Amino acid sequence: SGFRPGKTTLGVYKLFSKEDLAGMDIREIREKTRQALQFDAYREQEQLLVKYQKGDQVQGLEQVLYRCPNCGEEFSIAVKEGNTLYCQSCGYSQTADAYGFLHKNGEIGPELRYVSDWSQLIYQAEKEKLSQGKNTVLSAKTAIYMVDPKKKKYVEAGRGSVTLSPERFLIEGILNGEAISLSVPTASFPTLPFSPGKYIEIQDGPTIYRCVLEDGRLAMKFINMVKIFYELKNRESGK
Repeated sequence: SGFRPGKTTLGVYKLFSKEDLAGMDIREIREKTRQALQFDAYREQEQLLVKYQKGDQVQGLEQVLYRCPNCGEEFSIAVKEGNTLYCQSCGYSQTADAYGFLHKNGEIGPELRYVSDWSQLIYQAEKEKLSQGKNTVLSAKTAIYMVDPKKKKYVEAGRGSVTLSPERFLIEGILNGEAISLSVPTASFPTLPFSPGKYIEIQDGPTIYRCVLEDGRLAMKFINMVKIFYELKNRESGK
């Protein structure tokens, strides 16, 4: 949370020419595109070593790195002194430096220098459970916001619950004074717009429902599960 002034670099290049595309099948195109889109800012930072103002401040990261890599407890990660992430369950702790790298404190647990590596550990742990058919449904109480055309901003339109399963999102509750039970298939969602610790957005045709979760910590878990469901479905279909 907050701004961290520093330096941003941009590279522009052609990935495919018209001639390249003519000689490639869709699988080759998809794989080369996937490789080109893979990027880890933390690993690039090893070469750039750009210092960012308040680069060691990690407030908000506990909403993304919600699972302890030492004991596996979920939603036990908190922040102290602005620059240290620690597990309230087992005491595992890492402190950030001005470059955004993490350094382990104490003897327990792994040192995860990159936030991206910690995030990937969480993703893989979720994927393993879902692949085994465990904990495949996630539900949360939520306020439901929609865009008010007159005010041109999101306003609260109702309250209820949002439930994610491998097949769909189910939004139930009271919306604009009426009871609703809305089912939105997840098959086409590779991910969702979201704000860690706050909300997820679900689109059904032209309508967007912003679900501001009562327990904002669940937002990132919803996002990970959506990505994994999409990945598993595409793997099964051979896409």
